Amino acid sequence: FEAIHIYYKDNNNSSKSPSILYPHGGPHSIWICSFSFDLTFWAYLGYHLILVNYRGSIGYGQQSLESLCGKVGSQDVKDCMTAHDFVCEKYENLINKDLSFIMG
Repeated sequence: FEAIHIYYKDNNNSSKSPSILYPHGGPHSIWICSFSFDLTFWAYLGYHLILVNYRGSIGYGQQSLESLCGKVGSQDVKDCMTAHDFVCEKYENLINKDLSFIMG
């Protein structure tokens, strides 16, 4: 799986910001790197966005796509939480892990 981390760098803000874990719809869909008014809005408000393309997302081959069958609610959730934890640890000086939300 992979994840995209988006945030608005505000040099005037010294406090840690909240994060939004945002898995794509689906189960067979994908986040792509393109402009989005919705994502820009949340980032501008100070949220760190974590967009997750979990195993089973399209674009990663048939084996990846079929890996989700019978595992919806476990495999995808595990991938999302792993991505969330990784980003929160990597940017621990910027993200308040206690203020994490999920949207989708």
